[in-house]
Amino acid sequence: MTKKFYHYTECGLDDVFLLNGYSIDSDGVLFIKNIQGLHKAIAERLIFVPRKLKNKEVRFIRHYLDVSQKVFGEMLGVDYQSILRWETGKTKITKTAERFLRSIFYEYVNGNVRAVDIIDRLSDLDNNRQDTRIEFLHKLDKWETAA
Repeated sequence: MTKKFYHYTECGLDDVFLLNGYSIDSDGVLFIKNIQGLHKAIAERLIFVPRKLKNKEVRFIRHYLDVSQKVFGEMLGVDYQSILRWETGKTKITKTAERFLRSIFYEYVNGNVRAVDIIDRLSDLDNNRQDTRIEFLHKLDKWETAA
């Protein structure tokens, strides 16, 4: 007996197959149980895939984060055209960007929303590089950055 599976290309990836957890009604409409959970499982797998990320996998991660190419580029310290080239397969993601992406994505997938906050703050730093002076205050036997 041949096991039935579903080739789940709707996620944008070529190599995802569902062995169960889905049904197709008489009209050919696909139903997937807990689709958010499925996408999280795919995301977790991509973090630790033992090779460079493929172009469609970079796009899947960006879509999972629900950000534009411009914002994604700001997160990784590159322009949106670099993201476009990575996603279309014209160039490969750089090793440094890929490692940073995987580590931040790992934190995000595992519920650390602060990871996105960190990216936003880094992006803000890029846009506000005028002031290099750092001021500190000593309060109650503790040092802290002055506002």
